[in-house]
Amino acid sequence: MIQKKDNKIPIGIYLHFPYCKNICSYCDFVVDKNLDQIERYLNALLIEIEETSNKYYDSTKYYINTLYIGGGTPSLLSPSQMSLIINKLNNHLDLSNAIEISMESNPASLDLQKMKEYKSIGINRISIGVQSFIKKELGILKRNHSPNSAIKSIYEAKEVGFNSVNFDLIYSIPNQINKDWISNLEKALELEPDHLSCYNLTYEVGTPLYTKLKSGLITKNNEELDANIFLQTSELLEKNAYKHYEVSNYSKVNHECLHNLEIWRNGEYLGFGVGAHWYINGIRYENSKSINDYLTKIEKGIEISRNVKTLNENDKFEEYIILGLRAEGINLNTLKEKYKINHNILDSYIVKKMIAENYIKINKLNIKLTKIGYLLADSITYEFIKLLIVQK
Repeated sequence: MIQKKDNKIPIGIYLHFPYCKNICSYCDFVVDKNLDQIERYLNALLIEIEETSNKYYDSTKYYINTLYIGGGTPSLLSPSQMSLIINKLNNHLDLSNAIEISMESNPASLDLQKMKEYKSIGINRISIGVQSFIKKELGILKRNHSPNSAIKSIYEAKEVGFNSVNFDLIYSIPNQINKDWISNLEKALELEPDHLSCYNLTYEVGTPLYTKLKSGLITKNNEELDANIFLQTSELLEKNAYKHYEVSNYSKVNHECLHNLEIWRNGEYLGFGVGAHWYINGIRYENSKSINDYLTKIEKGIEISRNVKTLNENDKFEEYIILGLRAEGINLNTLKEKYKINHNILDSYIVKKMIAENYIKINKLNIKLTKIGYLLADSITYEFIKLLIVQK
């Protein structure tokens, strides 16, 4: 639930840094290996922060609650470069009330001193891209770090004393057997992160892994195996005091990623950088995915290209269902008060069937997916939208 402060609405900031030393075989994000452009990109980003803040941010209506710096590999930025970004954001948006400032990182570009300096400039949550503790799996994913360097980074991040330390793991890697994945999870539990993200590998069109899949050089795990891994993961982590609070995310008490939680609650946020998505005043924006377009237009004083969509009431309703079922659920009171849908949807055949088959559960007028329901999240969401649109 959105908590107002001095009658102002909290919003987040997403900032995208697209540069990487190497591109992973599964990655379809907006990324680039031309590290010589980092300084140029940083200068453009600082200009965009100022211009976009002045045009789109109303300090009488909003205050900044969270900042998430993603990529790419933000840890390629030196602490002094990161400080320029933080200071610029603070000058134009005021980060004094931000309770979470999170940064993605790669073990290959981290060290203890660097993390200490990141923390000193305000980063209080770090997310480390581990993906696997098994060398052969890191090779398949084309990661440029070793299992030992990942483990070292996690220990050092904990030593530095960030408020929260997360790392990511990927399952269903080609040739991965169940024993390998359990080994990764057990190593993760041994390291005791505050937060853990476990993603099912996807084969995105245009990536090297997709090309290998289509050419028959690798095979994809079947859906039954993936489902068993997902359920095993949830069971093992919950037994070890990690809350399964979103499809792919687990946290210890009070260590949920607050930035992402607000997005799943359909909260508003600003976005900076190439390819950044953002949502404010009922309008969704997506910055140009072309780094050349982004840099050239900013340097020429031209507003960068953006996809813009103004949401109507039906769009907002559908997004509430889609985002809500992904994480905390959808609330019957919210449906009634905001979208004029009555509680009698619980009497519908489809809802009773979903409850009987253990796909959803009802708790204090909140409809939430079960673990089994998460496996069918897309189809269940579609059924709910169909059902509820009839009720509107």
